[in-house]
Amino acid sequence: MVEVIGGSIAGDGIGVYKKFIMKKIYFDTCVISAIVKKDIGKENCNALDKILALKTINLVTSDIAKKEIEKIPSDYREEHENAYNALLNIPTIKHYKTCGNLLLMGVGGGIKEDKLFLSLKNILPDKNDALHIYQAIKNNINDFITTDVETIIKYKDELAKITGTNFFTPVDFIKMNVN
Repeated sequence: MVEVIGGSIAGDGIGVYKKFIMKKIYFDTCVISAIVKKDIGKENCNALDKILALKTINLVTSDIAKKEIEKIPSDYREEHENAYNALLNIPTIKHYKTCGNLLLMGVGGGIKEDKLFLSLKNILPDKNDALHIYQAIKNNINDFITTDVETIIKYKDELAKITGTNFFTPVDFIKMNVN
């Protein structure tokens, strides 16, 4: 999805304001961890540099990213927070609940979770990955960048069928979106 978010002064010097369109791209927490741990690989690192230099995209993340970083043991957390703050000086998208406030009645009770979130949890081995993707979809974001090959990229085709979202490593994003 695209969003009009700004413009620049152009034209005859009278101050014509031209709007430009920027595409929202969700940035997964594992990219930060891969950078800190230095296991992102040269090709993904170069692609990430290109992504960050693009003027036509608006990188976003969710509050889940910050919460995941806060759970990192204190001995390692500062590096992750520094990378998050330096690299992800990006907006946090609106948080959507994965369930309503109604409790299920009857034997066992419980909370009724959103159908989309349940579908994501059934596909993905990690609930936090499902939460990230759920937030991106609910915020109408069509592109999701991650280095999580084993628990997101591995399922990208199945995820795309139910979400309409594209899932990329940094390298794949550059290959598909930059001339």
